[in-house]
Amino acid sequence: MFKPLRHLIQSFERLPYAVRLLALVLGVVVLGVVDLALPPYVILSGFYYLPIFLAAFTCSRQAAYLVALLAWAINAVALEPNYPEHASALEHLVSTLSLGLSFLAFVAVSDWTRQLVSQLIEENMFDFTSGAYNQRALERALRRETARFRHSQVAFGLAVLDIDHFARLNFQYGQRFGDIALSDIARAIQRGLRDIDVLTRLRDNRFVMVLPHADLAVLDSVLARVRAQVVQAMAIHDPQVTASIGAVLVDQLDDGDDEPTLLRLAEDRLAQAKRQGKNCCVSLSLRALRHA
Repeated sequence: MFKPLRHLIQSFERLPYAVRLLALVLGVVVLGVVDLALPPYVILSGFYYLPIFLAAFTCSRQAAYLVALLAWAINAVALEPNYPEHASALEHLVSTLSLGLSFLAFVAVSDWTRQLVSQLIEENMFDFTSGAYNQRALERALRRETARFRHSQVAFGLAVLDIDHFARLNFQYGQRFGDIALSDIARAIQRGLRDIDVLTRLRDNRFVMVLPHADLAVLDSVLARVRAQVVQAMAIHDPQVTASIGAVLVDQLDDGDDEPTLLRLAEDRLAQAKRQGKNCCVSLSLRALRHA
């Protein structure tokens, strides 16, 4: 039941904001024209709730109120022939106000629902042990950035970080301490990242970072900062617990390059960092890799 509605919202959200708002306003106007053209006994009031709902979910609360007020005005005119001839002015006023209040109340309910859905989605995308995002969030971020690259050729970085000798912490201090350490590590990584970067936990002591709007110099600089933050955070527990990072700059995409392929390429760079002695970062651009 909700799947078609979800697809409708997702498709609509891909349009520019101004186009969305204009489409909703035009939709209400067209609905009003149809409503006025139909016989008086055919009432389309329920159909006005759809553009109001879409405005609340895909535009803003202010846009939803604008669409609701427009729907109220048009629908009130369309309903005028349905009033009995003997109806008083007060009855007209009460009926019109009731219609308007129902539209405005629906905006409030839709906006509250949108906030609740966003909160549930956010909570469902977090790894509760580390506090970083989880694999679902990683898939979503990778889809977004690959789509952006294919559309606008905006390069991005994908990095896999593995904690060296992490088993030592679990062995020395226990599993509970290891979980606390993962949270500390996630915060350390986050301090090294930019605000636009996305940190996710892949599994165990392995994290993945998606770095939008990056070139190789930016990628190397950010990851060097991340590695230093992790080493500093773990030094008080065990200086041998460090971080190895493998990364690819996605500056070229072939037809067969999907998200798992990109992740595998980043993990190949991580394996190379491990072979080089750990506690280092190895990065490479896809363009350089393909033309090597």
